[in-house]
Amino acid sequence: MRNYYGACLMVLLACLAGCSTPPAPEPTQVPPTATPEPLPIAEQVKQNGVVRCGVYVDYPGFAYINDDGAYSGLDTDICRALAAALFDDPNAVHFDGFVMADPIANLKNHTVDIVFHTARPQLGIEDGAIGYARSVYQSGAGLLVNADYTSWNSLHNVPTCALPGADYEAVLDPLFVAENDQDLDLEYVDLWTTLYGRYNSGDCKALVLPRPMLIEAHRAMTDPAASKILPLNFFPQAIGPLISTSDSNWIATVNAVIGCLQQLDDTATAEEIGLPANYCDQIHAHLGTYTQIYDRNLGKETPNFLPLAE
Repeated sequence: MRNYYGACLMVLLACLAGCSTPPAPEPTQVPPTATPEPLPIAEQVKQNGVVRCGVYVDYPGFAYINDDGAYSGLDTDICRALAAALFDDPNAVHFDGFVMADPIANLKNHTVDIVFHTARPQLGIEDGAIGYARSVYQSGAGLLVNADYTSWNSLHNVPTCALPGADYEAVLDPLFVAENDQDLDLEYVDLWTTLYGRYNSGDCKALVLPRPMLIEAHRAMTDPAASKILPLNFFPQAIGPLISTSDSNWIATVNAVIGCLQQLDDTATAEEIGLPANYCDQIHAHLGTYTQIYDRNLGKETPNFLPLAE
């Protein structure tokens, strides 16, 4: 009997030894994958095959959707000039108006390649990551007046309305005194509708507004033919598109295209910045010069007429 129990004990021990869980293997160490460096903006644009442009829409003459559903205006045509220079195709553009709620963030995140903001020049830049390219427009404040007033000198103590928040009075009053020996009768009006109403009723004979907004104001007049925009510019401000400063080659490319439109000489050659040797010819063939683009979008023969500032 002792031998029987001894044999059973040996079998049980052998079973326990064979059924025990083997030790877990050591985890395999996977080396971390290196994050690839992002392509420079100029190279990314070429790889994408399109220029991604952020624009402010609903500004007739500058950037808006026309009756055919296409983006139109001065800013959109300058963006098309970039595509014409890079791809010989002015339609190699993707316009995005939605990013304009936060253009700085979208430039930093490379959601867009460039931001045209001629109609909305008041954009703050918090750090050196975003900068301005060459100027494309001289913005500021202008005057919409009754057609009876033919020039700046004819505005003698004329009742004038302006939106609050801008320090127009501090600049305009001394100007009017110097020119006409008269004080400016300036009144701030809180709401657009009230502003237009005061003008249409004759209580105000002139409106002081940011120059891009003069187009909208002129259209809102009861009788637009009875009013006109004077070629004046108070608080002149050179406005250029916003771009990332991370790629000097992209900055040089944008500046070269704008310089070509304005028929200016550039120190950088096409070869140095990776543009085709005939890039300027491509721009002019597709879009013309800056003057032609301006006249096409904001000239006398357009419904968005805005005279160039003196």
